[in-house]
Parts: sequence; C-alpha cells; structure tokens
Amino acid sequence: MLHFHYTKAMLRKTILFLMMLLLITASGLYGQTTASEYRERAREKYRQADYDGAIAEATKAIELDPAFAETYTYRGIVHYVKKEYADAMVDFERSIEIDPKYSEAYFYRGTLRYLKKDSDGAIADWTKAIDLGSATPYFHRGTLRFMKKDYDGAIADFTKAIQIFPDITAYRLERAKVYRAVGKIDLAKADEEKVAEMEKP
Repeated sequence: MLHFHYTKAMLRKTILFLMMLLLITASGLYGQTTASEYRERAREKYRQADYDGAIAEATKAIELDPAFAETYTYRGIVHYVKKEYADAMVDFERSIEIDPKYSEAYFYRGTLRYLKKDSDGAIADWTKAIDLGSATPYFHRGTLRFMKKDYDGAIADFTKAIQIFPDITAYRLERAKVYRAVGKIDLAKADEEKVAEMEKP
C-alpha cells in the first residue's frame, strides 16, 4: 500500500512538472513574433516606402516559414521596386519552385522578363498565370502581343480584360488602337465613344 501511495504521489508531481514545463514553453512561444506577423510588418513597411525595412521583415518571415511561397513573391516585388532585378528574379523563381500553382509569382516574373526584353518569356509566364486563374495578365499580354503585331491575340486579350474589368476605360482605348491598326475603324470608334460616355461627369 505504501508503494501504491508513493507511486501516485510521484505521478502527481510528474504531471504537475510537465504542466508547468508546458506553460513555460507556451509562454515563450507566445512571446515570439510569428511569420504571419513579420509578413504584416513587411507590408506596413512597404506602405511607408521603407523598402529596406520591408525586405528585412519579409526575410524574417521566410526564416520562420521557408515553405510559404507568397512571402518570396512579396519580397521579390520589393526588390523589383528597388530595381534589384537579380534578387527579384531569385525570389520569384523560388516562389514558383515551392508552389508551381501560385499564379502571382508567374505574373511578376513575367513582368520582370518583359522589363528585361524577354518578350517570349513574359508571354509564357503571363499565359501560365492566366491558366492558373489570374485575370490581371490579360491586359499585359495583350499590350505585348500588340507590340509584336499579333493583332488577333491582342484583340482577344483586351476583349477578355474588358469582360472581366468593364469599368477600366484604358482597356477599351488599347483595343481601339489595335482595331485602328487593322483597319477596323468602326469598331475603334465604338470603343472610343463608349469610353467618352463612361467618362462623362
């Protein structure tokens, strides 16, 4: 019986010790900044135009959560704004490597490729982003197709952009330019008149 009481007492002490240890550990973790909080700090630094600070906070988020693709893309965007294009490319490609279905990384890598005069690479990335469900690249791809004299492709992209974002007048004006380039003056005028109507006060 003595042995039984001794065992119960030891068990109770062990449980109490483990509970205290758990509380101490949890308290320590609670006081630590999470990757999500660092990401939010990075966004706030970016809004304040503190780009170095944004990169530093995003880097801390990556150190805590290196498998979260979005953070690499976000840091890449800040590098892009700072014209640190090589670093931006590394981040966009790392984001795609982690999550090949993350459309935003393809969109921004395509934008960087366009800046570097890699038009085929830009179109490929924007097409991939569109295939993954992003609507933003239609206008960008249409603009580049127009520059490459792919008029049918440009019209198709601008038309899709207009369907998705009907209130953005710039898309109609760009399509009007393509229509004029191929001699479809009536269609160009229709777009221009629609824009004039939309912009009336």
